[in-house]
Amino acid sequence: MAIGKIRIKDPSKEKVLQLNNKFNIVKGELHAVALCLENKNRIIFMDDKKGIRVCNLIGIKVYTALTLLNIFYKSKIISKKKADNYFLDLKTFGRYTTDELNITKKILEVNN
Repeated sequence: MAIGKIRIKDPSKEKVLQLNNKFNIVKGELHAVALCLENKNRIIFMDDKKGIRVCNLIGIKVYTALTLLNIFYKSKIISKKKADNYFLDLKTFGRYTTDELNITKKILEVNN
């Protein structure tokens, strides 16, 4: 199905079953990884730790919300104030390690 420029597509059942037999990840991440493998671009947006580990094992580039925050801020797509607000939300509600949070905090401070 196509909606404007966005295409909605399901992964093949074969790919989902293949991944499900190899990895213990939840359905949403399982389908996202399967769909990613069926496409040319091996890039995925995900914050699930197990899903990220699977992607790293099979060669899929992962972008998290923190990664996008860093990119948007460095590219001046969002302001310092918005970046700080998003960072606080991600720190409060996300499941990031202290190291991941510290890297983003430094980026927001250095590029001030």
